[in-house]
Amino acid sequence: IAKADVIIIDEISMCRIDVFEYVARTLLCFKQKKQLLLVGDFYQLPPVLPSQDGKAFSQIYGNKLFAFESALWKRLKLQTMELQTSMRQKDKAFVSALDNIRSGHPDFSIFQTVDKTADSTALTICGTNKEADEKNQEQMMNLVNKGAKVFKFTALISGIVEPSEYPTDREMTLCVGAKIVMLNNDPDGRWINGTFATVADGNNEILLVRIDGVEGEIVVLKRYKWTFLDYEVTKTKEGGTKLGVVERGTFEHFPVRLAWAITIHKSQGQTYDRVNVDISSIFAEGQLYVALSRCRTLAGMRIIGKLTDNKVKTSDAVLKFMSGNHRPERQGEMLGFWEEEGES
Repeated sequence: IAKADVIIIDEISMCRIDVFEYVARTLLCFKQKKQLLLVGDFYQLPPVLPSQDGKAFSQIYGNKLFAFESALWKRLKLQTMELQTSMRQKDKAFVSALDNIRSGHPDFSIFQTVDKTADSTALTICGTNKEADEKNQEQMMNLVNKGAKVFKFTALISGIVEPSEYPTDREMTLCVGAKIVMLNNDPDGRWINGTFATVADGNNEILLVRIDGVEGEIVVLKRYKWTFLDYEVTKTKEGGTKLGVVERGTFEHFPVRLAWAITIHKSQGQTYDRVNVDISSIFAEGQLYVALSRCRTLAGMRIIGKLTDNKVKTSDAVLKFMSGNHRPERQGEMLGFWEEEGES
């Protein structure tokens, strides 16, 4: 951080207040000014608060959850710039309907729903992990029953790694033809976290996969090691304190998971030409808007389930914030770097 000029946080709506305050306090400790750039849309998915953290979190923050609910948001004197051009959709009626749903006003006139009939060649996005897992297992069993070669892998775990931290399934079953999504960035730039692929072959040591959109090439995929760190404060000989980093565990596995279906949460930030949108289990604020806005066109999207007003969920805190005095003075003008004598 000391070497950085600009710190960028993307998908700021999902940045919890405690994480934001940790970042802000760190930056305020530096005498050298840093530029903080926050990008995102608070009408989209809110931060995730695991149930096991709920009691402790509420004692500190009450019902506050979003970054903008922190007093440090005002202290940083952030300037807001609103981007007004839709880069994903060009159909004006589509964009207008999405904008209405985004701000909490049901507008379903242009959407058509189907009854459990999905496009078998398209990705499905759905509300919960349970739904995604069921759809993935169903698709894979269809291939296995047709004689597809099956592979079974187990993660290599050392030290302490909590099950909630596993980046993919500890016990993984794949088969030839299985649709997968990559979970890491390739050092050679052949794929990134979120790239889709298809299993071509493999054994206990390697997987052979075809990257979507890359004709003909088969990539050899090896196990990837995730490292989990703890931080500890120790005393120095001079009587001071020193912050140290300790490796507490590793998780080594093929960096993939089944991906005929993924959750709406995992789809945030993605763009698809064809997608099935299963809205049966909408439970979070902004979730329906994110789901309906992932596809470039109405023609490329099949909606499974019933669109009802109660699925249009918008946070009261976000509505209040977005209608408040933070509204941008600048539109279409890029902000420059700080002045040496001015505010960061």
